[in-house]
Amino acid sequence: STPLVMEHQGEQVLLVWGAQHLTMHQAKDGKVVWTCGGFNPDGAKLWPSIATPVVVDGEAIVAYGRNDRGITRLHGISLGGSGDVTATNRLWLRDDVGTFVPSPVAHEGKVYLVRDKGEVECLEPATGKTIWTDKFPKGRGNYYGSPLIAGDKLFAPREDGVVFVASVADGRFQLLSENDMGESVIASPVPFDNRLVIRGVEQLFCYD
Repeated sequence: STPLVMEHQGEQVLLVWGAQHLTMHQAKDGKVVWTCGGFNPDGAKLWPSIATPVVVDGEAIVAYGRNDRGITRLHGISLGGSGDVTATNRLWLRDDVGTFVPSPVAHEGKVYLVRDKGEVECLEPATGKTIWTDKFPKGRGNYYGSPLIAGDKLFAPREDGVVFVASVADGRFQLLSENDMGESVIASPVPFDNRLVIRGVEQLFCYD
């Protein structure tokens, strides 16, 4: 899980997800200023933190658990306050949807999940309710790279090297293209200067 740089109460902080805690640290000295725990109340083993949380409207959407084994969690956590907010800042919890490896992505006030087998879920972040669901074509590979949304288009790489592009405009899902890169793709696509950069296992691709 990758730390996020953000502003909190006028200070620059790092939001860190791991060790079954979501914590904020002052960027200047690393001091913990905010912490939320209780993500594994049953003490489950092999309970990894891989997907990076996404922040939208003062709320962190945290995906964890083992979606690949049907044991998944998706949490909405308010980022307000200070100190230990474990008992006060939980907005909602779902145990029926989530991701194991791909991180959620926010776009125009909504949160999108591309799950490990290519299922796509559009959520309302304030409540966690599903707005719509769809899916990319099935294949032998899983989805390890995190999705990217740019210009109302959802880009999703599959492990076998196929990068899918779908429109998510107007509140609906429409598959636009399938692009076989000719080699495995595990990394997440990155936008750069009106271009798209995709790293395969052997080559780096750049598209206008």
